[in-house]
Amino acid sequence: MTAAASRKPGRARRAAAAEETGVVDMTAMNDHIGYRVRILQLKIFNDIAERMEKLGMTLGVYTALVAIRENPGVRQGVLGAAMHVKRPNMTKLINGLEKAGLVARATPSSDKRAVELRLTPAGVARVDAATDQVRAHDREIAKLLTTRERETLMRLIDRVSEGVDASAAARRG
Repeated sequence: MTAAASRKPGRARRAAAAEETGVVDMTAMNDHIGYRVRILQLKIFNDIAERMEKLGMTLGVYTALVAIRENPGVRQGVLGAAMHVKRPNMTKLINGLEKAGLVARATPSSDKRAVELRLTPAGVARVDAATDQVRAHDREIAKLLTTRERETLMRLIDRVSEGVDASAAARRG
């Protein structure tokens, strides 16, 4: 750090230090739950994304394939809502999966506007291979916690998620 920077008070000194070292002091954010959750989510997703990339897919593709496997015949719009994906983005995702031969679309006779989705045999094989990688990733993370800690963490995540949903619903009226 330069002599001038060391004389600057607090924030200005930290800004100058960040400029020199490339390290930004983010400790002021550590009391914010959303920030901490987001940073952890990024770390976990970056790690799993590397595994998915080796399989030629993204986590979004994997999520869609699992959801379709577990809900054969799910309608595209319902899947998009469950994944929190906007309609145009969902259409693009499903188009890509169909083109890759992983998903088949069908129009039910009861509603010609609807599109139902099912995995093809290639889709099943692809999602099974990816699931092995996701489970390996989960086992690595699970090693960081005891069984009781993991159960507690999952329970707390669910409680916060439900609370956020309830608060949002109350605000909407």
